[in-house]
Amino acid sequence: MKACIYARTSRHDKGHHRFSIERQVEDARALAAKHGLTVAYEHVFTDVDYEGDALPTSWVFSDGQTGRPALAALVEAVEEGLVERVIVRKMERLGTASEVLSGLLDLFK
Repeated sequence: MKACIYARTSRHDKGHHRFSIERQVEDARALAAKHGLTVAYEHVFTDVDYEGDALPTSWVFSDGQTGRPALAALVEAVEEGLVERVIVRKMERLGTASEVLSGLLDLFK
């Protein structure tokens, strides 16, 4: 089964080793291996210094709003059927706003 990994840091995570991109990806790879999932190199998506309430760039419709480009690439990969599972270290890495989480969870069904 094809899987992808998503990792995100925000500017508020500085100095918190447990939130580092490397740590998140390492933990996600270990979980993937434990469950026999394959994660291709191109299916590791990382957004650095983005807040959890930021939308994927493909969902941004106002000029002043900043979106997360790697999350948009993940959404595209899911929509195209390139990945069947999304692995994150913690759900809050996907998003902290209900609008973001509910949209992603609907997509992932």
